[in-house]
Amino acid sequence: MPLDLVVSKKGNAPFDVELVVFEEDTFRLLSASNFVQEMAAFKPEHPGEILVKGNHAYAIVHDLDQDPTCRSESVDMAIRELLAYCNDNDIEAVATEPLGCVHGKGNVDDFVAQLKLLASDGSLRRLWVMS
Repeated sequence: MPLDLVVSKKGNAPFDVELVVFEEDTFRLLSASNFVQEMAAFKPEHPGEILVKGNHAYAIVHDLDQDPTCRSESVDMAIRELLAYCNDNDIEAVATEPLGCVHGKGNVDDFVAQLKLLASDGSLRRLWVMS
């Protein structure tokens, strides 16, 4: 079954989603208001990782100690990790920010093209890129 990929502004979802993915950095500063961190047990994450908290996922694509903070390799790895997570958990419908484009200089069209390429197989059936 082909992937139904929709690119539209945040707001009314074009379909029900099971997981929402946000762009994040290694120290999780970009979404600090989105979830509580226990600083005593805090450790920075690695670029390319996906952290899942309930029905939210955080794609670690920025390293604020680097210039530029976001690299295409990190975005590609995060996409692969996300797709693997969806396959392992039978998730068929996802909404995602355009990784590397929200707080970085990535191009939404390039992100969508990479998604189409990498998501051609697997459990994912619907993907909403919230531009």
